Amino acid sequence: MKHVSAHLDWQLNPSTSLSSKLYFNTYTDDRKVTFTSNPAGSAPRQRRMWDEDQTGLMTTLTWRASDALVIDGGFNVEHQDNRYRRYRYAYAVPTDFSKPVSTSNDDSYTLRNLGAYVQAVIKPIDSLKIIPGFRADKFSGRTELHTTGATASLQDYGWISQPKFSVVYGVTPSTSVYANWGRTFQILTGSRAPAYLTPGQAEFRPSINTGKEIGVKLKPLADTEVRVAVWQQDATDEVANMPSTGTTVGLGQTRRKGVDFQATGRVTDKLKLWLSHSLQEATVQRAFTAGGVSLAGKEVFSTPRYISNVGAEYQATEKWRFSLQGRAQGSYYIDDLNARGKHGGFVLFDTSVRYALTKAASLDLQLKNLTDRKYEYVWYDNFFDAGNKAVLPYANDLARFTAYLQQLSMESNGKSVTRTGHPVSCDTGQVWWGEPGTNGQHAFFQLLHQGTRMIPADFIGFATPFRDVITDDGTSMHDLLISNFLAQTKVLAFGKTAEDIAAEGVAPELIAHKVMPGNRPSTTIFAPKLTPSTLG
Repeated sequence: MKHVSAHLDWQLNPSTSLSSKLYFNTYTDDRKVTFTSNPAGSAPRQRRMWDEDQTGLMTTLTWRASDALVIDGGFNVEHQDNRYRRYRYAYAVPTDFSKPVSTSNDDSYTLRNLGAYVQAVIKPIDSLKIIPGFRADKFSGRTELHTTGATASLQDYGWISQPKFSVVYGVTPSTSVYANWGRTFQILTGSRAPAYLTPGQAEFRPSINTGKEIGVKLKPLADTEVRVAVWQQDATDEVANMPSTGTTVGLGQTRRKGVDFQATGRVTDKLKLWLSHSLQEATVQRAFTAGGVSLAGKEVFSTPRYISNVGAEYQATEKWRFSLQGRAQGSYYIDDLNARGKHGGFVLFDTSVRYALTKAASLDLQLKNLTDRKYEYVWYDNFFDAGNKAVLPYANDLARFTAYLQQLSMESNGKSVTRTGHPVSCDTGQVWWGEPGTNGQHAFFQLLHQGTRMIPADFIGFATPFRDVITDDGTSMHDLLISNFLAQTKVLAFGKTAEDIAAEGVAPELIAHKVMPGNRPSTTIFAPKLTPSTLG
């Protein structure tokens, strides 16, 4: 990240001041991701590059009308120029990131924000502070997909209003109570649909988050402070950005509520302790999966039930300082249906030592995860770009079976909204295709075995044929057909290594062209005989 800015602070008169900031930020992020144990296709090996330039201006005008009233307001404008590229690579150990086999994304997109706010700080008496405020934001932008040449505008959210209201009352010099109410928002992010209105993309509204909080601050002892708060946040049309896929998932109407506790205190002149603990519950109030299943009552995925911190800081001498910190969080569901179990909980300890060389310079030594405990960040990923499915019946009587499945699945699932009319935010409906196995073997099976795309395939066979042909030497042609049927699914699953091929006497220069990595998804359906009942 690089940052440069220019500031202007101007005292217009004793009661009025102006503050402005003109800035430029640039971010560059280059990530290489590989899952070595998964050789299928190219999806497990990716390079993702983000380039983002931000140019903006923020201006605030403050008027101190009296000791009891201060009003300030301002505006901001920001323009972003962004580019996102994602490349995929063939299987190798280590992964060769110099030669991509495909380009998933090469997108240039802009995002512009114009915002304005006004708020007042009112103190009718010394012990009471009232802060009403209002802010509004508007967004625009365009994207260009270099892989296809398509362009599109950002979702049109209009002006997004965000009122707020806060009250703080000092009950005693050491105790105060406070209450906050306000609205914030969330818009879709990314370089493609659903953030941008590419052809066929439905319109989205902004997610409006309405929050309320009641709390108390205490100073029970000198150099000690305690805060306890109860809060709730209700969101409409909430969305979640999936880090594993770069996609956006709609969560619908959600509710989060919880209790926060914080305490800090100085036990002695040299020892300081602190503790924080947050309990929260995040549930879906109203939403449906792409298949129409209600998610009401389910927990919001990737949201731990608690987060805790505890620490101690010991100032041994004027120059030496030692600290110890513990971090913990609860486990969380990783899918919207809460069917994949909870993961991601941990308890970790960090420590650090600081030696002050001078008042302006120091040396720091930090040791993370002091007890060397393993922990995990887990997500459930159902976006492996398996956008099509092959159906391969080893029976000529099912030559048109795939066409029937096309109508059954593709017409039924060819939608971009749920049954309630809510836009979906993931791909819907696979492309179904296929041929009888004997025809397909010499047409496209090489793509299934050796291509860079992951194509799930269903193989359908029968133990007893309607008709069989027996050769002069007594060989059953149906038995040969089924042997081939089973061999195809075996190689798709387990592959064929360079060593296996070399042992067959293949010329060395041809071995690489005959390797089949395996780990390709397929289903083997083997029935006694093709009958109306079996087909049904």
